[in-house]
Amino acid sequence: MEVTGLPNDAYLTNIGSLSRKSGYDSWLITVNYSNGKGENDWKGIKFSNAPALCRGRIYSNDYYDGSKKGLIFEFTIDDLEDWFDFEYFHTKYFESPTSVTLSSVGARNISAVCHIPKFELARVLFFYNAYLATSGLQERALHLDFNTSFIDGKHIIEVLPHCSLTQKDFKNDVLRSHLAWLLLNNEMRQSYDSIYKHLIRETTHNSDYENWGFNFTPPPLKNIKIRAKFYVDKNGVYRVNEILSITNLTSKINAEVYFIGEHFVDNRQSINPLAKEVKVKPQNSDNSHTIDDASEADIDRSKQTIDANKVALQFQDPIKTSLDYKKSRSSKGPKLGDEPDIDGEPKTNVVATDDATIFGNVAQGDFQNIRDISDQTVNNAKSFKAITELLERFTAEYDTDLFRQFHKLPKVKYCRRHITEDGLPRNMMEARFEYDNQLFSVFEVYTKDIKKRLSTLIVKVESYNQLERKMQRFMTSIVQGSISWRDAAPLLGDYKTLNHPTGFYEKECDERMLQKWLNGLEKEVISLVS
Repeated sequence: MEVTGLPNDAYLTNIGSLSRKSGYDSWLITVNYSNGKGENDWKGIKFSNAPALCRGRIYSNDYYDGSKKGLIFEFTIDDLEDWFDFEYFHTKYFESPTSVTLSSVGARNISAVCHIPKFELARVLFFYNAYLATSGLQERALHLDFNTSFIDGKHIIEVLPHCSLTQKDFKNDVLRSHLAWLLLNNEMRQSYDSIYKHLIRETTHNSDYENWGFNFTPPPLKNIKIRAKFYVDKNGVYRVNEILSITNLTSKINAEVYFIGEHFVDNRQSINPLAKEVKVKPQNSDNSHTIDDASEADIDRSKQTIDANKVALQFQDPIKTSLDYKKSRSSKGPKLGDEPDIDGEPKTNVVATDDATIFGNVAQGDFQNIRDISDQTVNNAKSFKAITELLERFTAEYDTDLFRQFHKLPKVKYCRRHITEDGLPRNMMEARFEYDNQLFSVFEVYTKDIKKRLSTLIVKVESYNQLERKMQRFMTSIVQGSISWRDAAPLLGDYKTLNHPTGFYEKECDERMLQKWLNGLEKEVISLVS
């Protein structure tokens, strides 16, 4: 990633205050940098680029990871509310009340005072993309774009028509989870809204310009662990350059979250569920982009995802979200195979990160600043509740142990079924048990979002070690077959398939359904043993 106006080898040495000319809408954030010759300079960059701005990074398409090597430590924050405010060189920090223990693999622990730039913490907590960065500087932006409610044990987030995020944006489950965290967790919502409150209260005026040192009131983060790159100042204080991960976060959102609104109208024509999906060949695999702040984004061009380092967030209680599509009988909607392709959209190198308009002259570029590394086992299990109850009854009846695990179907070139309509990874549950001294694995793929239903696969296993060596090829074949056992099942040896009970997809699995399904399972397992 490059930024027009910065040298090709610009190394950011500081992120300073924000400024804008009176009467203008866009804020610029000051970045200080040095080039390869050691010359220092500064530049104002549009705040829409905030998700990718942090001290210590190199902004050049010639560098693979976009940053120099530096000191990397992990440390724990017991309670961020105990940390002090500190300001140095137009940058506000959180300062640890006492020395904290900085640990690193293969090195001795260090006890030192620690400084975290407020902008850097806000960047990783809030600024997933340009929309969330610029909305933070606006009054009640999230209030104007979303309505929230809690109905029948479910959180409902209504995306209002004028929200500038697109349907494709909402297919990203990490973005949806992040939005849900900001909208439904009161502490996060108040902290995000505090950015604008600080801006209004603290902005100063100098001639024709408004100036503000970035500031916000943090949420009460407790017992979190941060992994970050550091530098040591002349006083021996360890200052964070870039936060790499935050773990042990709590969302405090236990119910499932549904996104609704006019963004989500399913007006696609139905097609034969047995037909193979259309494969679209990517037009350009070059992920490098140059951000041109002097240009404007064109609303009629495909939005491009800018390749930049992501921060890893891990939640103890990860959020499960879904898209609630409205059905439409419109015959004008594209067929499934003609839908704009996830991997095959035309790529352009020059982009702008501000809001797209009809007057734009380059494609809009955007960021995906976060990757979620939370353990999704609990959420995955919710999608396989019925098959789990069936297998628990079976193993209880025959007094054998049941072991479950979940697999994400892999991304396969030219195929798209590895993700669901909600933009979630398509999961497959594997359940292992022993019957009559014979090992078995039962496989169930989540197919609720597609018309083509898939039966349950029962495999007689000679060795689980051998099975695991075949798993990648097996899962790849499932995706290549547009979610089918046809070519995949024979790879694992002897197998049987078990159809789901009538009405299984239309209503809750009742006692009659379960008993009929259980009888079928017993029959197929016994046939594989004999």
